[in-house]
Amino acid sequence: MKVVKNMKLKKQKGFSLIEIILYIGIVSVVLVILVFVFQEMLFLKAKVSNKVQIVDNGQFILNKISYYLQNAESVNEPLPGQSGQRLSLNLIQGSDNPVEFFLENNELKMQKAGQEIQSLTVSNVSLNQLLFTNQGFINQSDIIQIQLNLSNRVNYWQNKPIDLQTSVKLEKND
Repeated sequence: MKVVKNMKLKKQKGFSLIEIILYIGIVSVVLVILVFVFQEMLFLKAKVSNKVQIVDNGQFILNKISYYLQNAESVNEPLPGQSGQRLSLNLIQGSDNPVEFFLENNELKMQKAGQEIQSLTVSNVSLNQLLFTNQGFINQSDIIQIQLNLSNRVNYWQNKPIDLQTSVKLEKND
């Protein structure tokens, strides 16, 4: 009888196999959820970063063209009342005349006075549509409207294309 009594008094220390399996299962589920949330955060960060780069490049393009339009004496192309994918300007300081902006291979290109052609779009941005509209009238100041449609060159992030536009009025120097 003494032997049986001593066995009952001994309590087991540690975890049973079932408890260990349950703990491992719970920890595994929590880790999987944390990894999924972390992965989604990284994906969204990359997607937002890509969208910001597209908007920044579009804003840079609009600012660059607006700068040249504000320093232009006249517009060669498009003529008043017309639209096109090419903008040709004569600047007040004529050493770089003409300055031209045009779409080539989904990139905005700029060329000054027959010099080397420069690309104004970054490598992973695609300029899908470019339209210059001269809303001026003959013998009046030219008003150039610029419309851009930009997207990511590789649509990995599935960002929708963005549309940007602005208008610039040339001041006549009579």
